[in-house]
Amino acid sequence: PAGQVADVEAVGDYLDEERLADFAQRVSVITFEFENVPSIASEVAARHTIVRPAGSVLHTTQERLREKTFLRDNGFPTTPFREVKTYADLHAAVRDLGLPAVLKTASFGYDGKGQQKVYAQSDLAEVFASLKGATGIYEAFVDFEKEISVIAARTAEYAPSAPTTRSAVAVRVAPVRSSMNETSPLAKSTLEQRWSNRTVTFGSAAAALSSPRLSALRETLLIARVGSAE
Repeated sequence: PAGQVADVEAVGDYLDEERLADFAQRVSVITFEFENVPSIASEVAARHTIVRPAGSVLHTTQERLREKTFLRDNGFPTTPFREVKTYADLHAAVRDLGLPAVLKTASFGYDGKGQQKVYAQSDLAEVFASLKGATGIYEAFVDFEKEISVIAARTAEYAPSAPTTRSAVAVRVAPVRSSMNETSPLAKSTLEQRWSNRTVTFGSAAAALSSPRLSALRETLLIARVGSAE
C-alpha cells in the first residue's frame, strides 16, 4: 500500500543481493514492517546504509524459540516452553508442562497465526499434524486477564562496551497498549491509563533493559488473573 503514495517504489526478491544493494545505496535508513523478512536481507543492506533494527535483532525475534530463549536467559519471565520437532517431543512436552497448552509454529506465525490450543491427549495427533513438518514450540497455558504491549527503542549512539549506566542510555518507551483478541487477533488496541505504576514500570523495564542487546523491542506481557505479570 505504501507504494501508492511513495515517490519511488522498489520491487524485488528479499534474496536478490544485487537488487538489495541498489536499493540500500539510494536511501538513508532501512527498517522493516514485519519479522518474516530473511535476516540475510538486512545484513546485505547494512553493508550500504543504516538498518534498524539490526539483522541480528531480526534473527532473534523472528523465531519464537530463539526469542523466548533470549528473554529467559536474560532474566525476563516467560511461560514455560518446549521445542517440538517430533511426535515424541510433543508427548514429552505435555508430560512436563501439562494441559491445556498452546502449540505454535516456531517461525512464520504471528498475531494468532500458526497456533493451536491443546486441551486433551486426544488432540495431540491433530495439532501435531497442523505443524506440517515445521518445528513447533509448546507453551504452558497462561490464564490471563489482558494482554498489554510495550515498545521500546534506543538511540544508535549507545555502545554496550562504553562505560555508562542504564540511566544514561537514550531509550524511549511508547505508551502501554492493551490488545483485544476475542473475535480475531489484535481486533482492537487501546492505550491504557489505568494500569498501576508497578505494571507499567515492569513493562517499561522489560522492554528498555532488553534494548541494549536488541536495539528495539516489542515486549508483550500477559497480566495474569492472580495479579502478576507473566
